[in-house]
Amino acid sequence: NTGIRGAGLGLSVVRRLAGLMGASIDVQSTPGRGSVFSVTVPMAELHRRPRRMQSAPVEPADRDLVGLRVLFVDDEPAIVDGMSRLLKGWECQATCVRTPEEALAAMQSAQFDAVIADLNLGDGQNGLDLLLGLRKRLAHAGNVLLLTAATSTAESSSARTVGIAILHKPSNPADIRKFLKDCATAGGTESAAQSVSDVAS
Repeated sequence: NTGIRGAGLGLSVVRRLAGLMGASIDVQSTPGRGSVFSVTVPMAELHRRPRRMQSAPVEPADRDLVGLRVLFVDDEPAIVDGMSRLLKGWECQATCVRTPEEALAAMQSAQFDAVIADLNLGDGQNGLDLLLGLRKRLAHAGNVLLLTAATSTAESSSARTVGIAILHKPSNPADIRKFLKDCATAGGTESAAQSVSDVAS
């Protein structure tokens, strides 16, 4: 793959934010040249800021991932940064690293509730093999998720055969959140993997 790999989350995030703001998204694409995406945001009316702003109460459903300890592994700095922001936005205790060696070191120094890894970790290293080793150190061995941009079904089949959940990029953040929510529930050993497999299939 000689192209630049995307984080797999960008368009999903943009679509959700645009919907919340009432904005429209347009795309212009030229075969062989590329695509240009644009977002048109409606002009807001200016109002005087009230003296005191009362924040809306946080619903319990919005805090279902607070404190969940998540280890994320990907060799692309931009993806690591994007996932770190996403997980911390959900108030997870996120540790995001770029190599299997860093992941193993993190596992030795901390406890985790879930592990997410990209399939291709560079230098011939494989995220599926990494997850097979790391899940033995989790309280619930099913709380591991493999992300991949590969279109081959071989990896998907191998992951599902050994009970590892898999999502294909570009991944919808809602699917990742659902996986983590299942990890956070009691006895989520198999339910987390099954729920993502249902989405991916």
